[in-house]
Amino acid sequence: ACAAPGGKTTTLALRHPDAVLRALEVHPKRAARLRQTLEQRGVEAQVIQVDAAEWLEQTEDAFDLILLDAPCTGSGTLQKHPEWPWLAHDELERLSSLQHRLLLAAAERLAPGGLLIYAVCSWLPEEGADHRDWLAQARPDLRPAAVWPAARGVAGEGDDFITAFFRPHPLRWEGEGFQAFALTRA
Repeated sequence: ACAAPGGKTTTLALRHPDAVLRALEVHPKRAARLRQTLEQRGVEAQVIQVDAAEWLEQTEDAFDLILLDAPCTGSGTLQKHPEWPWLAHDELERLSSLQHRLLLAAAERLAPGGLLIYAVCSWLPEEGADHRDWLAQARPDLRPAAVWPAARGVAGEGDDFITAFFRPHPLRWEGEGFQAFALTRA
């Protein structure tokens, strides 16, 4: 969900070559870019230009894996956008509300035993950790799914630790800032 420009869809296709992939993207230009990226990489996926929350709320299908790359403030993109701290950020409330809606819709469509991965390119807890805590209260049928090695940058954990919440340490992580969590449905 929120699949453009196509890097994560490509990764899913490579990791799960027999999977039937549906890539949802609401913006027409981004959906076109997604189609182009997938075609260039030889990835077969059904690209659906639609509001992901609306589509997930209306479909009857259940999915074994949902990767939700939610729209966010982009606070983790400081390397590419050093002007970010000086921009007006009056979108946080709207984006947080949209993220809640997307998460609930995705949780409803997750098959038993399925995996939901939520990711944002933001350091802000309102766009990551707070949603994880809120969803744990709202959907007790979802459980954390440890899928990431802590050695990839999670602060304060040993190298052998596997975590369900991935937020790289900003002083040890060389890439852009982001956070993600993984949940499975009982």
